[in-house]
Amino acid sequence: MKFRYFLILVALLIGTVAQIYAQHEMVVEWDDGSGNIVQDALYNAVMGDTASDGTRADLDRVYVLKKGGYYWNNQTIANTFP
Repeated sequence: MKFRYFLILVALLIGTVAQIYAQHEMVVEWDDGSGNIVQDALYNAVMGDTASDGTRADLDRVYVLKKGGYYWNNQTIANTFP
């Protein structure tokens, strides 16, 4: 009985690791390289990754924000993706 639980745990871990590696990361820069804040940086990244018909270019895309950054958004980001 314990071996069955071990197999279930291993299967769950393998599935989780496979899903993590299947994601494609896009790092969103919060500054322009000179230390100036880029307004709507996250919004621009999401909209740049969205086709004109509202579908995402990559359904496995994960937007990564940089630690210590200041992301100033004036635009609303609506989650209309599947």
